[in-house]
Amino acid sequence: MIIVIDAILSPVKPRGVARYTTELIKGLAELDSENTYYVFYGSWMRSYDFLQVQQPNFHFIEKDIKTGMLPRNLYKCFVLPLLAKKLHGDVFHVTDTSPILYKTCHVVSTIHDLAEFVMPEKYSRISAFCRRKYLWFQTRLSDRILTVSQYSALQIQKRFPASVGKITVTYNGVDQNRFADGQGESEVSYEQPYFLYIGGMEHSKNVPILVEAFARLPEEYRSKYQLRLVGEPNTDTPLIMETIEKYQLQDRVVVCDYVSEKELISLYRGAFAFVHPSKYEGFGIPIIEAFASGIPVIAADATCFPEICQDAALLFQPDDAEDCTGQMMKLIQSEDLRKDMILRGDRRRREFTWDKLCRQTRDCYLQWRN
Repeated sequence: MIIVIDAILSPVKPRGVARYTTELIKGLAELDSENTYYVFYGSWMRSYDFLQVQQPNFHFIEKDIKTGMLPRNLYKCFVLPLLAKKLHGDVFHVTDTSPILYKTCHVVSTIHDLAEFVMPEKYSRISAFCRRKYLWFQTRLSDRILTVSQYSALQIQKRFPASVGKITVTYNGVDQNRFADGQGESEVSYEQPYFLYIGGMEHSKNVPILVEAFARLPEEYRSKYQLRLVGEPNTDTPLIMETIEKYQLQDRVVVCDYVSEKELISLYRGAFAFVHPSKYEGFGIPIIEAFASGIPVIAADATCFPEICQDAALLFQPDDAEDCTGQMMKLIQSEDLRKDMILRGDRRRREFTWDKLCRQTRDCYLQWRN
């Protein structure tokens, strides 16, 4: 079989979808030496790890196209299907929400979430509008739809009846070597224990509530702990900084931009606890990275998080800073609880592997094998 993968991603620093696409391609290369793969990627993606794959059945095709949303999506919409046909593709895999107006072979789409409907402020008005239209076509033209949680699967089915019967849930994974074993960890150490957040700084991530929750800790605890916020600046960054100033936490809250992989592993493994206050996501990769890093997790009781965490995290109402503070206090006051949550997280993270996702995805491709 010939599988063509659209890995042309947005020209932003790698996050969830980029991690998914990278691990998918690397994992497929380890699993499958029989079928032929053609992977299209943008010229701005030359640092992506999947380009290190050297198996002879994997071919990487760089496209030097304009990075703007309109030219990039016009290329993906009109040109890539023709290139898939020229390559005699049996399957064309689109790894994210993307414009599809026609198809030249079987189409597999990965739809991670429906943020453009639930949290449209995550995008510009034009981008949110276009993504909603993309999904209308994508759910109709795709032969198989992959998504990353049962929650997302139900949301897609409710909003797009054409998707019913097409959806397969393939949970994201975690790199056990990097996070559980600390391979590649930097030697940075931190003087004070800290609560950690890693993710975007857009509105849906709900970071100001976390800052407020930290501010509500009694002074005797707040003076001993820090809050570290790690992520690219985004729409909520001004509000986050205002909240820090409002509660006079400039010396207790550390805001970091995008960090290297080595620094990321060190930040996880050195944290007292990880807090994920997001209001909406399709999966939440940082949660299982925290599980694998051996730290307890506090997460919002929203969307997919109860499904992903089960009993391995302390949950709080996403709009209730006091509730979040209460969960932080529980971990501070009970070392036994903290150890128990670490053990629960360690058990839970073993359910999520990139190998499992890649095997499910390959099986999806092979359903059309002659």
